[in-house]
Amino acid sequence: AWAHTHRRTCCAACRVGPVSSALRLAHRLVDAAAWLAMWLALPLAVLLFAQWPLRDLLHAGSLQANDAAQCLFALYVSVALTAATRQRTHLAAHVPPHLGERGRRLLLLALPGGITLLWGLYVLWSSAATVWQSLRGAERFAETLDPGYFLIRLGVWVMAALVVVQGVVMIGEALHPTREVPHS
Repeated sequence: AWAHTHRRTCCAACRVGPVSSALRLAHRLVDAAAWLAMWLALPLAVLLFAQWPLRDLLHAGSLQANDAAQCLFALYVSVALTAATRQRTHLAAHVPPHLGERGRRLLLLALPGGITLLWGLYVLWSSAATVWQSLRGAERFAETLDPGYFLIRLGVWVMAALVVVQGVVMIGEALHPTREVPHS
């Protein structure tokens, strides 16, 4: 299902008009991130399962497995939120059908696209100093001093950047109404 995301969710604006290449690139960027993040679930499950035998049988390595799992989980979730939005698989309020096509387009694409775009830009701006400092210093986990905590902070930027891209895509779809918007 992940491999066909672009064909299923891509707007008609990606096929025509002056913004076609930018929207197509935005769609592909988010789709590629979602496809890559999907594979983080497997090592995450292995690391979470390995903590018990490492702690109780080997008496070593469980904290390191936990640290690595936290990094993978942060990166996975940072992409999963945008992937759920694109697939429309998360909970959403129902939009009354009497609003018509234009009203549904504004409520389902332009308004949420604008809000998520602004929120993503705010998160990028407000976390810039903290994330940059963490990346520059290769921040470590406080309890174990294992490297990698900076990946959790990087996940904030990944999430916010994908939210910004998705906001742009949603606004692009709203401005180029060449396909019908779903009723919910």
